[in-house]
Amino acid sequence: MTTSRNADRDRRPTARSAVRVVVPHLAAALVVGACLWLMTWQLDRADDKRARMAEVADAPTVLLQDVDAETPTPTRITGGGRFDDDRQVLLDNRVFKRQPGVHVLTPWILDDGRVVLVDRGWAAWPDRSTPRPDPEPPPAERIEGLLVDPPEVGLRLGETAPLDVDDWPNLLTYHADGPLRAAFGDALLPQIVQLDPAHPGHLTGADWPVVTFGPERHVGYAVQWGLMAAVVAAIWISLTLRTRRRTTTRKSTT
Repeated sequence: MTTSRNADRDRRPTARSAVRVVVPHLAAALVVGACLWLMTWQLDRADDKRARMAEVADAPTVLLQDVDAETPTPTRITGGGRFDDDRQVLLDNRVFKRQPGVHVLTPWILDDGRVVLVDRGWAAWPDRSTPRPDPEPPPAERIEGLLVDPPEVGLRLGETAPLDVDDWPNLLTYHADGPLRAAFGDALLPQIVQLDPAHPGHLTGADWPVVTFGPERHVGYAVQWGLMAAVVAAIWISLTLRTRRRTTTRKSTT
C-alpha cells in the first residue's frame, strides 16, 4: 500500500512537468497558426478587391435601351431619355469629405417608358432642421454611367415605410426595393446607374469609389500578421533551444 502511494506521488511531478512543457508549445503553435490564417485572409481580401477593380475597369458598354433586369453588373451604359426631377429619392447618411449629406437618386425615364434610378452623387444636408435637399438636374437627353447593384447595408433596423408619393423628395436610410417599386411601378429596373462624374448632372464630379479602400492596405495588414507570426515563432524556437541546452547541461553535471 505504501509503495503504491509513493509511486503515485512520483508520477504527479512528472505529469505536472509534462503539462508545463506542452502548454507553452501548444499556445505558441496556436498563435502562429492564427497569425498565418489572418495573413492569408488579408491576402485573399486583397485579391478580391483587385478582381472587383478589374471587373469595373473591363466592364462592357451597352445601350441603355438594351438593359433589362437580367443585365449583369457592372456594365457601362449610355442612352437617351430624360430626368424626372419631380420624384427624387435621397439615400441618407452619406459622407463626403467628412461632411454629412445624402445621395440623390433621380429617376431617368427611358424612351420606352421604363425607369432607372440614377445616383447623381452627394448633396450636403448638415442641418436636419432645414428642408431636404432637392437639387434640380440640368436638361439632358443622354446619360452615361455604370450600371451597378443597389448599395447594400450590413444591418437594417425595422422595415422601411412606404414612400409618400405626394411629398417629394423622399428620404430612405437604405435602398429598399419594395417601397421604391410601389412608388415607381413595375417599370422600375432593379439596378441603379452611377452617373458619369463628367456628366453635368453629377453633383460633385468626384469619381465613384470601386472599393472602400485599395488592396494595398490588405497587403500591409497581411505583412503585419506575417511578421507577428515570424516573431512568435522565433521566440518559441529560441526558448525551446535554451530549455534543451539547460536540460542537457543539468544531465551532464549529474
